[in-house]
Amino acid sequence: MTTPFKIQISIGDQWQDVLHVPVEDPVRFSSKPLKWLRYVAAVVFGIEGELRTEEGQAVEYEDLEPEIRVLRYHPIDTFRPVDPDGLNHFSRSEESIGSRAGFRNTLELRDQNCVVTGLDPIFCTASHLIPKSKGDQVRITSFASS
Repeated sequence: MTTPFKIQISIGDQWQDVLHVPVEDPVRFSSKPLKWLRYVAAVVFGIEGELRTEEGQAVEYEDLEPEIRVLRYHPIDTFRPVDPDGLNHFSRSEESIGSRAGFRNTLELRDQNCVVTGLDPIFCTASHLIPKSKGDQVRITSFASS
């Protein structure tokens, strides 16, 4: 069995394996496997960044058959991982959200700022972090404060 690509991210002062991707997948989905892996990492981590080797060297994104198996993801800005315990504190709000405009207004009143980035709402789009199909429970405590 071929060793998978391992994508790491720095958590605290240590590099942690967070994604293991079978070698066949990037080649199956893209003609440039390392670019595809960078895209996947950006989607998973929610922030653009660059892949580098364990030694900190930039990877060659045009390499069609990369030998490197351990890749470190370096976000271009402050990385704020979503709190894995983020769904432990809920409030019920069935009565509050009736329309898209109402949804945004309710979020602005309740949270004041984006719960992920901490930015002012004028720079943000109101979104369900948890699919609506999962119910109307939301976390009040901001992720951005961590």
